[in-house]
Amino acid sequence: MRTFLTMIAMLLFVHVHSQNENSEPIVPQSEFIKLNLENFDSYLNEVYQDQISYTHLNDSRHYNRLKSLMENRMFITYFPYHDTEKYVNTLDMPLFNIYNPNLEYDYEFDLNSFNPFKYDLDFYRKLTKFYRIAHTNYALIIYPN
Repeated sequence: MRTFLTMIAMLLFVHVHSQNENSEPIVPQSEFIKLNLENFDSYLNEVYQDQISYTHLNDSRHYNRLKSLMENRMFITYFPYHDTEKYVNTLDMPLFNIYNPNLEYDYEFDLNSFNPFKYDLDFYRKLTKFYRIAHTNYALIIYPN
């Protein structure tokens, strides 16, 4: 019985140790970091293209609401991907391509260029929303107002 428990402990140690040898995450697990606010205007330009002047000038409330959303309620976290998870994946969400039909999905994650506005996400839910970013080990978390 003792050797059986020792073998299980060794297998568990090897399993945990092999998982830790993967590449280092950009964001430590359970740490929430803000999206790059310096890219905010370029994110909107990518999504709205030539309609951006409308967004800036005619409805500055919309612009300010999106900026506040990105600044205060959107975060990225490292969260290892599991095949059995049931979180909504950004690849399963439609693109917000009303103004730019050439938008494309992000299949890889880059912290400095990830644009959440190109996805038709529910930004104004009453509950916290968790989105898996493609099939990566990263997630977008959107807190309610």
